[in-house]
Amino acid sequence: MTAVTAVRHRGRTRRATWRRVAVGTSVALAAGGCSRVGIGHSTLGPLPTAPSPATTVPATTVPATTVPAPPTVGSITWSVCLSDQGPRGAECATVPVPLDYANPNGAQISLALDRHRATGTREGALLINPGGPGASGVDGLETVLGILSPAVLAHFDIIGFDPRGVARSAPIRCLSGPELDQYYHLDPAPSTDAGFQALVDAARRFDQACQANSGAILAHVGTVDAARDMEQIRVAIGADKLNYFGFSYGTLLGATYAEEFPDHIRAMVLDGAIDPAQDATTLTIAQSGAFNAELDAFFADCTSARNCAWHPGGDLRAAFDALTAGLKSRPLPAGGGRSLGPGEAFYGVALPLYDRASWPDLAAALEQATQGDGSGLLHLSDLYTTRAVDGTYSNEQDANTAVSCDDYPWPSDPAAIRALGPRAAATAPEFGIADLYGGLSCSMWPVEPTRSPHPITAPGSPPIVVIGSTGDPATPYGDAVALASELTQGVLVTRQGDGHTGYRSSSCVRAHVDAYLLSLTVPAKGISCPSDG
Repeated sequence: MTAVTAVRHRGRTRRATWRRVAVGTSVALAAGGCSRVGIGHSTLGPLPTAPSPATTVPATTVPATTVPAPPTVGSITWSVCLSDQGPRGAECATVPVPLDYANPNGAQISLALDRHRATGTREGALLINPGGPGASGVDGLETVLGILSPAVLAHFDIIGFDPRGVARSAPIRCLSGPELDQYYHLDPAPSTDAGFQALVDAARRFDQACQANSGAILAHVGTVDAARDMEQIRVAIGADKLNYFGFSYGTLLGATYAEEFPDHIRAMVLDGAIDPAQDATTLTIAQSGAFNAELDAFFADCTSARNCAWHPGGDLRAAFDALTAGLKSRPLPAGGGRSLGPGEAFYGVALPLYDRASWPDLAAALEQATQGDGSGLLHLSDLYTTRAVDGTYSNEQDANTAVSCDDYPWPSDPAAIRALGPRAAATAPEFGIADLYGGLSCSMWPVEPTRSPHPITAPGSPPIVVIGSTGDPATPYGDAVALASELTQGVLVTRQGDGHTGYRSSSCVRAHVDAYLLSLTVPAKGISCPSDG
């Protein structure tokens, strides 16, 4: 997903990453991953038996003033990235940080970083996060370089990093590839008691696997710890003040850093914002509504466009609902011995809604499915869930769940989540229940959350630019409005238009952000920008 992304923190707050989507003849940027619990990382799949209370591992919440001594300035060593470390031409490094900030002299883990040097006169470094949670900032550096303006690239080293628990930084591991195939194949929005129980059992098995395969890191992957890691990175690279650009989930990470270290910031841009004050279920249902609104926009566009590839005849919503309902009892063949079930269809439809440029891909995949071929939607689902052609997965979804569950307390009784189903369905008929049930893993998660939802004000910070897009399906526009108003020095920039995040889609937004990053010229109050094209 190459446009910054977010479907469940699992865009799940859910995540935000960038990846190329190719179906039929079009290639488009899409988003994958962001920061909510729900779309993108719903707990589907076969997994066994909730851990007993005796095995629950409490996590330590550390006061904001309790931080370890930072690493020695200049201790970081950069070298040319190897082929599996980062994009060609970049430099790579690692930074040691405490596993547990309550015990800074105890066990350490290493964070992976990569860097693209300023192409002109260097004025500093810009740390980026492409979203998630769970997305690799090391791998995402190349995509971010593709959307940042030449002026920003000329004057800043651009630095990506894998947050703790992600990719090369003490990665969380849960299920194997074949187990994840089964997990994502389950019906994410069952209407029967048996179907719901299957999801509960799968969530339990997923959680147990995470606990068994991830060890001590599982209790220390929340956003508060990741923000403290950012401070260690700032010191290690020798920056007096932090420059930061976060997309989607990266906005929650940046806001949390601002809360912890408000006077250590030079410039901060938060694009595709998440409201840190919302609780898990409110956040998830609101995101579902935004996805449903984007699906409605897709239906309207496909109805009016002569070149839309999907021609089911009659009302598109009725045809869509009939198609997806039929998958519950009769999955479609999709090639390679695989089939398209309701779970994969859920992810396959969600992914192209991140970016309007990917709507033709969705239309082509739906037309294939209407003709009895599930391969297009399955391909999109694989892109979303990061399944490789050999059947292996990255750890993006594992980390997404772990961070989401660490950040957002959920009702501990699965029945309480199910009771919210009518509200979710009323808000988002196509996405609401599936997104809501994605929180089942967090309801039974084996470690306690280390963060609770609350407004972040960050008094003492400089102006922080918050970007919201009116048609953003993954991080609804209202979240950006809320975050900008909560921050003592929040400045809202609005982009009018569909799709996830604003900087990549509007030259107007880019002009205001670039002026802010380069010369600290703060956008005027009430700025509203059109989308390009």
